[in-house]
Amino acid sequence: MRNSHAKQVGGSRLLNILCSWKTAVLLLLIFLGSRAVHVTADPPKDLCWSLGVFFDEGMYNHNARNALRFGEWRLDEWNDYYYSAISTAIKYGVMRVIGVGRAQIRLISIAYSMVSLLLLYLAARESYGKTTGMLTLFFFGTNYLSTMYSRLGMQDTQTLTIFVVAFYFWQGGFYRLQQGRRRWGWWLFWAGVFTFLSYTYKNLFLYLLPTPFIAVIAYILLNVRKASLRKQGLTALTFLTAGFSSAFVIWFTTFYYPNREIITQFGDFFTKVQMFPSTKLLHFLKTIYTTPIFAYFSHTPVLLFGTLAMIGVLLFLLCTEKRTELQPSDIFTIVWFFAVFTFTTIIAYRPTRYILPIIPPMCLLTARGMGYILEQAQAGRLLEFPRHVSRAAWGISGLWFVFMGIFAVAPLRIRGLYHAPGSPFNLPVLRDVVLGLSLALFGMAFVAYWRERYSRAIVVPYRLAFACVISLLCASLYFDGTWYRRWVVSPAYVIEETGRDLIARLGDDAYIAGLNAAGVAYDTPYKVLCSWEGFVNYKENPFDKYRLTHLFLSNDRGTEERRYYFKKYPREMSRATLLQQYLIKDTFYSLFSLVEPTLKIQVKTVNFSPGQAVDFLMSMTNRDFRQPRQFQVNWYLYPQDMPDPLAPAAISLPRSLEFEPKQERPFYLSGALPTQPGIYRLLASWQETKTQTFEAQKAQTAIGEIVEDAAASDGKAMRILPGIRDFALYGQYVYLPPGAYHAALRVKVSRKAASQPLIRFEVTANFGKKQIAQRDIRSEEIAATGEYLELALPFALTEETGEVEFRVFSYGRAQMAIDNVSVAAREGVWFRSPVTIE
Repeated sequence: MRNSHAKQVGGSRLLNILCSWKTAVLLLLIFLGSRAVHVTADPPKDLCWSLGVFFDEGMYNHNARNALRFGEWRLDEWNDYYYSAISTAIKYGVMRVIGVGRAQIRLISIAYSMVSLLLLYLAARESYGKTTGMLTLFFFGTNYLSTMYSRLGMQDTQTLTIFVVAFYFWQGGFYRLQQGRRRWGWWLFWAGVFTFLSYTYKNLFLYLLPTPFIAVIAYILLNVRKASLRKQGLTALTFLTAGFSSAFVIWFTTFYYPNREIITQFGDFFTKVQMFPSTKLLHFLKTIYTTPIFAYFSHTPVLLFGTLAMIGVLLFLLCTEKRTELQPSDIFTIVWFFAVFTFTTIIAYRPTRYILPIIPPMCLLTARGMGYILEQAQAGRLLEFPRHVSRAAWGISGLWFVFMGIFAVAPLRIRGLYHAPGSPFNLPVLRDVVLGLSLALFGMAFVAYWRERYSRAIVVPYRLAFACVISLLCASLYFDGTWYRRWVVSPAYVIEETGRDLIARLGDDAYIAGLNAAGVAYDTPYKVLCSWEGFVNYKENPFDKYRLTHLFLSNDRGTEERRYYFKKYPREMSRATLLQQYLIKDTFYSLFSLVEPTLKIQVKTVNFSPGQAVDFLMSMTNRDFRQPRQFQVNWYLYPQDMPDPLAPAAISLPRSLEFEPKQERPFYLSGALPTQPGIYRLLASWQETKTQTFEAQKAQTAIGEIVEDAAASDGKAMRILPGIRDFALYGQYVYLPPGAYHAALRVKVSRKAASQPLIRFEVTANFGKKQIAQRDIRSEEIAATGEYLELALPFALTEETGEVEFRVFSYGRAQMAIDNVSVAAREGVWFRSPVTIE
């Protein structure tokens, strides 16, 4: 017994050390480092399905950047200042000191996240004790979603921090009330102020505003029979309302009323388009049924099931005599959780960042349960079962565990533990309903048996409790840390590199439009414009209103931004020149120039003799209104059946021409025609040959498997096994302008069938509906040496073509590995008629 007591004392000392202030400071420093490392790197691609995780930083820091780079707050109709005035003012002040850039806006968010970590820790420590405080800090600081979003320069982390400040003051007021301290009401006053301020940071947080009020009202109802506590609750509600109302009146009179039209416009768009796009009941019910919140947290099961179990316990206790023993912070945390849960369940647009506000209450609830058991075991106190349990307690808890079994367990059953938060998931089916009912019945039967068997009380051995808590912490750290480690050891800098490429291509002066232009061009010296139908900068033609020079447009099937611009502005887009395409988060983006020249072929004679010297008449307009330009122009002649850009039949003598801004003039290009009679196609171009490579592992596949391959260009290849006929490669969906193209498939074959087609290499458009070129590759064309070789497929495009795919169909007769598809392009203008040499 003495030895056991000594071990418990030693364990208590260890727990005291682990929960000390020094440990908290050490953890905060570690969490700061985990957020600040690779500060300009891309977020993980699978952090969220939405492209906004890569680009919205620019949108929500637009005004501050405008003011600091160009000396004007408002350059166009998109002004995040009206969306988040206080936040914008703070960012402007900070960036005046530390400079403008992606790293700077991320450091601001990291600073906010550290404040939320510190205050949530202090709030939990004050409400529940140092053990629960330390557990809360651990869960919140190591949470993968929270960590990755806290290092992005968006509004969500900053807004959440302000609400955490409100919670800190709220619980601080009730803590001081219970301690009998003076001026506790002013803590509730400031809780009201910061509650409303969270709305001014991001008005989407409107649903959280009732949380502190509902929590106070619930506190009053739980203590309605105790006159003193009821009176204190009403006083608390008065102070809370006074603080909230004061902040609201100041905001309404000084900011909202003068700018109500603009603010209302933004609010209407988010409400109608993103939150509730349909008023049909079936659509609304389907939205509720397809809630992704449990799937988003299936990668961190300790936090998920710790939260759900603790909610079940608290709901049970609310229906017993122990409800009066609940802390005010317990009530606030439950209301906070269900506020976020309800909102994210009923809205239609649900990226992972919208569930960030639910993470703090989840951390508090899980830490509360673990901390309570650990502290009770440390003190040697009994865990007592309530003496008076109403039927409602069993019913509410049973329904909660049924719900938990259906929706929370289903993602784990279907996806397992190793799916990223933002990856797709399947919906619950009948077996999940059965599982939920079984879980609820088993849980209630176990509790009833435990209550009867152990006379309503049990002592948990301290060493067992300590070992269980440490094991759960290690498991939680492993699950969240696995995803973080995968990102931190191999960060990508696609957005930063794209910005540098823009500077290299566009020089010092440009005005770029596009939904995601603000994000990709944040570190560039360029002005940016966001324009979209029904949202912003769409009522007037942006090409006429602003001196745009370039477009950065997405080929994403969700927005179809490129198609939207071609459809709405056909005249302007007919003159746009594709400069480059970028693959960002598995989506291709096209960079168009609006200031490249317009070239016309004005040849009148199309019949010539072999080897004849010719002068072809051309006309060119310099569309760059900013500066003189110099161009080198050529014509190329291709056999009609083989327009290979790498092998023209004839090339003109190059001619360099200088143009003043917006100047148009005719000129001749001289050259000799081929000596071989035939029908040819004439292409004129001022651009150099472009090349682009589409890696196989970044495309879609129906039968392929990504494998390591040292001989592949990117170290990985797509392996195709024999026996299955299907597409081995498809789905690039890129935009290509008119020109001559040469596609090359880099592939190697290890085993094959004899004298039969092995694969079909083809180029299609419009999601496979339009065939452009194809080639069946037979076994005799490929040696089964296991060495890579390139198979060519030339083709021509006479008009702008969208959703182009380079597809590989396997006939199931060979084992092969596909490295990539490289495309060489000579873009230009085709002459409308064939050229005949005879």
